[in-house]
Amino acid sequence: HNPTDFACQQMIRDVWNDKAVQEFIRESLLFVFLTVGTSEAERYRQYYPVTAFPHWALLDPRTGKRVRTGSKVTKGPEMLMELVEFASDHP
Repeated sequence: HNPTDFACQQMIRDVWNDKAVQEFIRESLLFVFLTVGTSEAERYRQYYPVTAFPHWALLDPRTGKRVRTGSKVTKGPEMLMELVEFASDHP
């Protein structure tokens, strides 16, 4: 998350605050929200290059491989479809 990037703020508003997305994440995934400039975010960027913001990624918890990533602003229902598909492909 880059707090100075308006598109990142839109993702919070339109995706991460969507109740269906929140519920699915709570029940099925581990959600990590990193902010640019923190040590955790810099460690992430060492392993997984970030080329644009907003940035989101889905990691396989068994291998650490970044399986999906995106950088365009979406809406809650679109992200929910991505998450459901990911969870069904990586139980």
